[in-house]
Amino acid sequence: MKAIPIKDSRKKVRLQGSGLFHGHKLRLTIGIIAKDEEKTLGKCLSSLKPLMDAVPSELIFTDTGSTDRTVEIAKRYTDHIINFKWCDDFSAARNTGIDAAQGEWFMFIDADEWFDDVTPIIDFFNSGECDNYNMAAYILRNYNDFQGKNYSDHYAERVVRLQPEIRFHNIVHEGLPIYTPVKMLSAFAHHYGYAYNTKEEEEKHDRRNLELLKKELKKDPDDLKALAQVSLNLIGSNDAKAADYARRGILAAQKLPERDRCAFHYNARFEYICFKALYNRGQYAELIDELPKALKEENEPGVFHLEFYWLAEMSAYMLKDYAKAAAYGGKYLKMYKLYEKGEIDRSGLLLADFHSNNEESRTSAIILDGMALLELGRTDEAAACAAKINFSTKSAAGVDSLKFCFELAEKSGDWSVPVMYYNRFRKLDDEGRIKPFINYAEYYYYNYPKKRAQYLAAFAKNNSGDGYTLLCRLRLAAKRGDSRQADAQLSALKQQKAMWGVDEFDALYYILKSRKNLMQYISKIEADDMAVYAGKIAKMHGDFPSVMLDYADAFSFENPKALFCMSCCFKMCITGGSKRRDKKEYGRLVQAYMESMARCVHGAFRPEILSHSAVGSLPRECRFGYYAGEAIKAKRQGDGAGCIRDLRLGLKAYPAMKEPVEFILRKFEAEAKSSEAKAREFRELGAQVKKNIELLIAKGDLKQAGIYTAQLARLMPDDVDVRRYQKITHTEPDMRELAARLPQ
Repeated sequence: MKAIPIKDSRKKVRLQGSGLFHGHKLRLTIGIIAKDEEKTLGKCLSSLKPLMDAVPSELIFTDTGSTDRTVEIAKRYTDHIINFKWCDDFSAARNTGIDAAQGEWFMFIDADEWFDDVTPIIDFFNSGECDNYNMAAYILRNYNDFQGKNYSDHYAERVVRLQPEIRFHNIVHEGLPIYTPVKMLSAFAHHYGYAYNTKEEEEKHDRRNLELLKKELKKDPDDLKALAQVSLNLIGSNDAKAADYARRGILAAQKLPERDRCAFHYNARFEYICFKALYNRGQYAELIDELPKALKEENEPGVFHLEFYWLAEMSAYMLKDYAKAAAYGGKYLKMYKLYEKGEIDRSGLLLADFHSNNEESRTSAIILDGMALLELGRTDEAAACAAKINFSTKSAAGVDSLKFCFELAEKSGDWSVPVMYYNRFRKLDDEGRIKPFINYAEYYYYNYPKKRAQYLAAFAKNNSGDGYTLLCRLRLAAKRGDSRQADAQLSALKQQKAMWGVDEFDALYYILKSRKNLMQYISKIEADDMAVYAGKIAKMHGDFPSVMLDYADAFSFENPKALFCMSCCFKMCITGGSKRRDKKEYGRLVQAYMESMARCVHGAFRPEILSHSAVGSLPRECRFGYYAGEAIKAKRQGDGAGCIRDLRLGLKAYPAMKEPVEFILRKFEAEAKSSEAKAREFRELGAQVKKNIELLIAKGDLKQAGIYTAQLARLMPDDVDVRRYQKITHTEPDMRELAARLPQ
């Protein structure tokens, strides 16, 4: 087993030599190893330049086989380039920098890390404070995504006072022994090395590290750092195997002296991995049963206690043991306060990444604590939790938080809670938080209609003139039948500088319902959003189809944008969530959609495009609009075959209209069949009347034959037989008499 990684627990500062830098030429040597890091190296080195300018220092760059512009970029900042032949050993590459270092201190950093501010490091050296320490650690912020939203912080012991025996150890996840005392610097470096573009990329990286770690363990099966890194590497992908390595680590740590802090911290780290594996596998009860062993009273409370309580709270909640969840949540939050004040041991941060020592985790714990308290009926305590939430965290806008918000409002009857949430998010001016709130609020509004009035009444009191508050006021006024107040809120919405978002769909519904001129508001609605507006209205309001038909009877537009809005609404009525009233209404809706879309297309495109030969260049729905217009024109001209042909062409262009078009075609076919049946019946009756007239003429009863002829002539004036009967019966119209009746 390797030597204990924490050295000199007597806290003796080991200064060597005299002079400003205690026998060294420079205060600081910065060492970097890299291969093919052209994308981030420039950012890394430029962030270090203020440090190199302010502190007497050198930069040693070790290249491990780059084939891109990495070395070229490095040469802009240093002449000291070492070409290292890669041998699957990161420590060997790092040690080249130590071997060549001229500085009293040595600092190492990766090429995919960079600082925003190195002032704390500069002050550490230039103030002389460095003479009181053997080592310094800065915060390494490891991101899990390229957006920089998910990350964990830990102290990385990256700055060390050089001693003859100092070497890097471990072929992967290499590190230095920890020499106390250690200065915890407030500077932090961004690190995106654990953010991946694809799952395959992540798995490839993990496989490489795992192979090297196993190679390390073959040399020393009790290497605590290698055991810890292997178990961390496997957690989430193979939890059982991760727990096996963690248990090996616990046994290895027990071989160290009982009071050794390294053993103590590594033991806690391995226990955490075991607990995390239990949690990932859903073994919540076992996790809680094992917890007391990890929280022995003789153990000094440290940062790892946060991890244990955090996992215990989540496990108890998953088991629906809300009393235990609230208890563990309370212990976690109490411990977090001590952590913030620096009143618990933080040295474990030098050996491990922790996930519960940040505001994200604290906020998650508060939310879970509040939800558990709600389940226990302790609404006042739950409300106190809501007041403690840090709304700048991602967790505050998460589903659990928003669910807690609305359940607290429902169970306590205090509907000012959602308003408080909303205002806190608005204060941050972050759409990434405002949008999830509105989405969840609209989900709740739709699914819990009995709570709408209370929710709207709370927002109506909100001292804000933002769009969503105005929308809630409009809804409340419309719900109460207060058209005057509703009109005032609609007017205020119209005066907003910003375009309406899709959440303001009820403003459009109110315009249609109250039959206001759409042209006065159409500029507030993005054309791209109109289909979404229509979909939301159809989902929320069952009377949408009848509202649209009534509105179409009252208004007709020539403006293409207004016509497109109408066509979107009619389209949603026939294809969306609205229930059909009856076939007659559905037919009217289909007809209205076809007419509005046809007019929209004719208003939006040049005439030369609108032909059977050129229309193929248009989008699908626009092609349908063109063919729908041609079909309507053919029907009006009595060209039934042409109408059906154009409808089928429209359907071919836009298959989404299959059901409506087939409905219209069936209707036309039914009408055609009915018309043919009537024509056949008419012809049969006419033939019977003609037969009777022939019989009367044969009998010489010209008077009666003339009466029948006159009646038949009104129905069949151009029939050849009828004209012949008129001559025989002398019932031809007197043209002079007809002329005399015409107005002079």
